[in-house]
Amino acid sequence: MGKLNFLIPGCGCFSRKEKSRGAGVDTQDDDVVREIEYMKTCGSNAHAVVVQNLKKNYGSHETVRGISFHVDYSQIFGLLGVNGSGKTSTFSVLTGQSDITSGNVYINNQTVASVRSGASRVGYCPQFDTIAEELTGETILYLFGRLSGISEGHVSFFVNCILDGLDLKAYAKNSISTYSGGCKRRLSLAVSLIGGPDILLLDEPTAGVDPQAKRLIWEVLRIVQKNNTAIILTSHSMEEIDLLCTNLAIMIAGKFRCYGSPQHIKNKYGSGYSVMFKVNSNTNVTQMIENFLHTFKNSRVVIQEAHQISLEIPKDCSVSWHRLFSTCEKYIEKYKLDDYFLGQTTLEQIFNDFSTNEVNTKDFRLRLN
Repeated sequence: MGKLNFLIPGCGCFSRKEKSRGAGVDTQDDDVVREIEYMKTCGSNAHAVVVQNLKKNYGSHETVRGISFHVDYSQIFGLLGVNGSGKTSTFSVLTGQSDITSGNVYINNQTVASVRSGASRVGYCPQFDTIAEELTGETILYLFGRLSGISEGHVSFFVNCILDGLDLKAYAKNSISTYSGGCKRRLSLAVSLIGGPDILLLDEPTAGVDPQAKRLIWEVLRIVQKNNTAIILTSHSMEEIDLLCTNLAIMIAGKFRCYGSPQHIKNKYGSGYSVMFKVNSNTNVTQMIENFLHTFKNSRVVIQEAHQISLEIPKDCSVSWHRLFSTCEKYIEKYKLDDYFLGQTTLEQIFNDFSTNEVNTKDFRLRLN
């Protein structure tokens, strides 16, 4: 992995919820409002990426309805949203593939028109692999390396570093048409990295990739991040967003519904704690549940199956990690449990809450019409 240092410039628990925790679809989150106000006075060179009140319409349809955010160098910003939320349209603008309806976007202190012309040092990994399958992986990287401005004398070194870093060396001289889906995805990421970009735009870079390759990609992205690169990432993997991102936004119906670090969002919108007990034929399940519900008031059972009991514990000043762990440890012996899992509300649960609110609001509006 150390070979990727050439990029330096100059060198949960599942829950069936009864109620939704996310803000309503028309609610303005205070963190989102704070970012909007900050970006109104922000200069184009204040951050690696500056987005000010971005709007994008297709005809009379508003797909992006005034979003503002910034990304600094050595940061990873996660852009989350269900299909139709405006996430793809936002990425289309950021990559220069689509014109802005109104607002401002600056990348590396240049407009998106500069990104389109190739004047700005931006790497892009699209959602779908668009590489020419008749060529070899090595040839593709040589081609994009030269197009990005790497001299003929140095391009071979850069290509070999990328191939090694993403574990593609064994397939380098093979036709891309013979690559698996996961290999094609890694090659698309390699293409985005080959010029050592200052800004990296990644649209679901690990989609269709096996778990081992996914962790390899995460390791590469952490190295790239540390090498002073600003990264904007979209993903359907909440685990990926939670592990990698410095900040994130959840986009619903063309607007941001929350904004901040993964931990901040979990603290703000999470319902509290979740616990999962692995039970067996020796476990007195009824007594255990009654005891737990008595110990932690207002907690509730969300899953009760033959070998698994899951409960949610709401936020409460009397509930602490220490108290929860102590209780679970006692239950291991008292109720002869196989194991237990204790955690906080996950990003996936919060994301699903926001998504559910969007669907419910759309249904309500349809009924009104």
